[in-house]
Amino acid sequence: MHGDADRVLPILATAMRTHEAVKGSQLVVIEGAPHGMLATHADEVNQALIGFLGGRNVGKKATSRADVA
Repeated sequence: MHGDADRVLPILATAMRTHEAVKGSQLVVIEGAPHGMLATHADEVNQALIGFLGGRNVGKKATSRADVA
């Protein structure tokens, strides 16, 4: 899970690389979320976590950085 407005750890340099490296991973991109997305976008983060724990596909099955950029 990563915010697309994170300027501390940009999504393309961090989350996308991890997502590509972990086979079968899901990447949830929270639109407009900064580095502190747990405070600023708590509802969206919680919805994604609850869905994931419930066994639902909550993220993208992206295969390259172009899928997120």
